[in-house]
Amino acid sequence: MSLDSYHRIDYWKRYFDDERRTKLENKMKQLKNKKSEKDILIRKSLTSDERMIISLKKELYTYKKLLQEQEQINNNLLSELSDKRSENNYYRLQLNIIRKQLNDIE
Repeated sequence: MSLDSYHRIDYWKRYFDDERRTKLENKMKQLKNKKSEKDILIRKSLTSDERMIISLKKELYTYKKLLQEQEQINNNLLSELSDKRSENNYYRLQLNIIRKQLNDIE
């Protein structure tokens, strides 16, 4: 084969290779542009049951949070009450000691 024939063969190889690549690129573009049926049929909005469940979950969470806050307040009040009781007992003891001393003096 002559040098000319090699050039012609190379030329046609490049040509068909380019053709094949452009076909593949076009197919890829078409696939990207074409929306699949799955994408079209996807439901984006929630059903009424789902909305109801979500609202009930939120409401339950709110009540749970309120209950925790009330329990915390209740615990704080109980601890304050306990402190006041112990303080009251201390002062009662002091008062009893003072009464005894007054009774002893009389």
